[in-house]
Amino acid sequence: MYKQNSTICLLATDKHSYLEEQVKELELYFKNVFIMIDKKYNNLQLPYLQMENNPNYKNTHGGYTKQGYGAWSKALDYFNNLETENIWFIEYDVFYSSVDILLKLNKYKEHLLVKSHIPYSNDKDWTNWNLFSSQNINDFDKNWFHSLTCICRISKELLKLVTQFAKSHNTLFFHEILFNTIAEHNNLSIRCCDEFKYVEYKGNDKIKSFNINDIQKCGFNYVYHPVKNLNVHKDIKKNLFYI
Repeated sequence: MYKQNSTICLLATDKHSYLEEQVKELELYFKNVFIMIDKKYNNLQLPYLQMENNPNYKNTHGGYTKQGYGAWSKALDYFNNLETENIWFIEYDVFYSSVDILLKLNKYKEHLLVKSHIPYSNDKDWTNWNLFSSQNINDFDKNWFHSLTCICRISKELLKLVTQFAKSHNTLFFHEILFNTIAEHNNLSIRCCDEFKYVEYKGNDKIKSFNINDIQKCGFNYVYHPVKNLNVHKDIKKNLFYI
């Protein structure tokens, strides 16, 4: 079977059997599939990855993790010399009903596939701008852009620019600003995907997670975030066969 020349990196706090099941399915279609986790283990085996904290990659999580490190910062460090054409970053609580959704999206040629591309000038009251402005990085003259990036695809070229920024500034910045802003300032193409319509921020309250009724109502051709309980992911996919 032909495999897409893409890497997929699932981002999680810890190991989970459902993530391992996802990897087995995704490996049938994509060249490389891994899981980057926050928690440290001795003798951790593939598909799991773990990295020590690299100061050049701090602050990608903003204020949500201690010292600004987590799976995002570690994944960007690990894949700083990407072998494939692009890489998907997918947080653990992102739900998609079928790999077909990712395969369809993977046909697009843009450097960044993401939910949205919102300029600072149109959304000055967004609460997370301060996560970036507090770092006193003056490169972009408030010509900043943001999007939810719970699921996104980043080209090899864009990732190189992220790596260059990390090395030259000894830091990164909040990932919901990082990719869009660097892509915009380097004239790299961006596609806002309709399939990410239901990728939303709903906090850490599991009650606010999408459930099977929400997904049935909205449709199975979309990607959903958050669905916090991974066992719910499994249950929804099982129920799909009976709908």
